[in-house]
Amino acid sequence: MTKNILQYFCSADDKSPVLEKPVLIGGRIIATDRRVMISIPPEKLEGYQVGEFVEPSAELSRRILKILAAPMGPKAFDMPVIPDCPSCRASGLSCCPICASTIVCPDCLGTKMDATTAPLDVGGRLLHTFYAVRLLLLPGPLRFFPPQPPSPAKPIPFTFGEGIGCVMSLRPEDIDCVMPWRPA
Repeated sequence: MTKNILQYFCSADDKSPVLEKPVLIGGRIIATDRRVMISIPPEKLEGYQVGEFVEPSAELSRRILKILAAPMGPKAFDMPVIPDCPSCRASGLSCCPICASTIVCPDCLGTKMDATTAPLDVGGRLLHTFYAVRLLLLPGPLRFFPPQPPSPAKPIPFTFGEGIGCVMSLRPEDIDCVMPWRPA
């Protein structure tokens, strides 16, 4: 996995400056924006150097480890089908509005999938397509293990080719007020 991919899972706001870059906790590299979190062993990161990532406070480390240690549900689910990105017509590329050069599509992050469609059902839990599209950047296979019984208050654990993670689900009562999210 590359550092560029890790950065897609880091915080981009001022609320948690320590999470703007991946951190090292319990011998694993963690990237999170507080809604989706991934964890990989350092040896799976291309170009990893010892001391490259900081360790957050003991309290934040404890909270993150607790979330990642949550039990996975008994049944695995694959990623539901996501419609093609209308902005780039599923090419994954776009034209820079400033210099007219070819760039990665800013709406789908090059995944060719539409991040603005209705939430996806993953084992009875609702996953916002904005997060689903980002998860497609991870090396596969991607498998979800929603906890049972379904609870929107608990994140959906998942595994991917090189690690583990979790993503928050949407509450059914929030569906009508979900606005399409765009990458920052």
